[in-house]
Amino acid sequence: MTPANCLTAVRMAAGLSGLCLIAACQSEPAITTYTATPQVQAYEPVAVASNLDLTQPDEPATNQWGGVIPEAKPTTSVDDGGLGEITD
Repeated sequence: MTPANCLTAVRMAAGLSGLCLIAACQSEPAITTYTATPQVQAYEPVAVASNLDLTQPDEPATNQWGGVIPEAKPTTSVDDGGLGEITD
């Protein structure tokens, strides 16, 4: 190895060692401080449903154009989760 290459290798090793030493010295402070925050207060609901109207109307529901809104009931039996009707 020529002296110029040897000097370059020594400088690089010294620089890398110095960087490792500086990185090892970077630690958190010995005393850790904690701050207490006040407890969060529970929010009150804006509105509560008190009287629900569960009665079914006698006449079919109509939309804004006067059309009848169908009830969401299946047209076939769904005993097996609807899988019995599948045929190839």
